[in-house]
Amino acid sequence: MSILDNFTHSKPSKDDLYEIHQLEQQCYSDEWDRKCRPLEYIQEMYKYFEDFFMITRENSTGRIVGCIYGKLWCNIQNIDTIENSSTWEYRSKHGHIFTTDSFCVHPDYRNTGLGESMARYLHNDWILGDLGGPNVHKVTHLISNITSELDTMLIRADFVKICKIGVYLNIIYYRWQKLRNTE
Repeated sequence: MSILDNFTHSKPSKDDLYEIHQLEQQCYSDEWDRKCRPLEYIQEMYKYFEDFFMITRENSTGRIVGCIYGKLWCNIQNIDTIENSSTWEYRSKHGHIFTTDSFCVHPDYRNTGLGESMARYLHNDWILGDLGGPNVHKVTHLISNITSELDTMLIRADFVKICKIGVYLNIIYYRWQKLRNTE
């Protein structure tokens, strides 16, 4: 039996948002430029982008050990603009480009393949397979900003590297894209 057999991916309930917030606090260090978002931010985002939240539970304990969530954008040019939550309602109805806002795996399960399993499930089944809910069918592009250390994970998941987007703490970040097959 593989370690990955002990996990289940699902949509979180509103009651799970606090546990997601706690997980982010464990995963994002103080040195990281992307500080942990306030719980209120996550709750507000969930209100508009519920179908784009996915958690991974450890079957034996029921605790959340991974989460990925993001939001929709209406055009690629706006992705690098300053975030404005006042547009979330409009974007939740009209957006078609999914971007990942948070991707965390509990420190106990790093380097076990859980993160790659979560990414594959989110992109191939949750969004492209329309399992996430009634709004995921709108997605035409998946955009992930990720470190070069995880290149092989996205290559195996059929993503294409678009461009280098920056360097932080001597780590190079790239923008990756995957298109929905519309045939």
